[in-house]
Amino acid sequence: MVYRKIYKKKNILIIGRGFIGHYLKNSSNQYFNIRSLSSRQFSVKKKIINIDVVMHAIGLNYKNTLIDPKKALFIKKKFTNKLIKFCRYNKIPKIIYISSIFVYKKDSIGNINERTKCINKDAYALTHICAENILKKNSSSKLKVIIIRVANLFGINNNKKISFIPLINKIIKCLVLNRKLYIYNKFLLKDIVPMNYFIIIISKLILLNKKFQIINVGYKSYFLIDLVKIIISRIKKHSIYLPKLEIVEDNSLKESLNFKSLFLKKNNSQKFLIKEIDSSLKFLA
Repeated sequence: MVYRKIYKKKNILIIGRGFIGHYLKNSSNQYFNIRSLSSRQFSVKKKIINIDVVMHAIGLNYKNTLIDPKKALFIKKKFTNKLIKFCRYNKIPKIIYISSIFVYKKDSIGNINERTKCINKDAYALTHICAENILKKNSSSKLKVIIIRVANLFGINNNKKISFIPLINKIIKCLVLNRKLYIYNKFLLKDIVPMNYFIIIISKLILLNKKFQIINVGYKSYFLIDLVKIIISRIKKHSIYLPKLEIVEDNSLKESLNFKSLFLKKNNSQKFLIKEIDSSLKFLA
């Protein structure tokens, strides 16, 4: 994939103020300007100018979706259709939808790319597939659609009203506040995507001009035990104490995950992960 140089910052409007929307709204970056609307502020005929891309980030999180699947599907359908009408009304040429790696399969292991079939039938995956299908059906030369199927995001969450807390945030908080952590599945494998890296990826994807495209966004896969050791090493670097790590032995086997994109090259550098961990530690200090 070849990208041209960005000479002018793009203007992105985020609809939804969950974890992703809140993080992006409060981030300062050199790649694009951010404006946001909550689901309550958003309406089909709300006039807005100078927007290049709308980012769809409305929907219930995984936990709340499983509690009330019908409500989750209703919200996803309702706001996806409203967002399409909103973009047409304001002549906004592009929608980015934040989907998930979990549309592929529930365990998210093995080889996964954009050609992998979506076989996960749980409620959370089905709400994302529903939104993707609606957007695909309505994509056109005047309203281009980019679906981002992203792995496990994490970053600073300084909004207590947001109920969703990424796994890595929970681990960092536990190690900092409790100074100890019990691990029951050390070989649990996750592809982790730091939000600072995700921002850079978005800056590239907003330049795509296909009518409809699905892009997988991953960063690097880590066993839980290795990820925890990295976090502990950063705590040790910034603090005078060393958290206690206790591994509860289990019979789990090492999993394998190769989550990749056919269109987007992964960055194997650990610097984005380290930077996001350090920012989270400073926030909790």
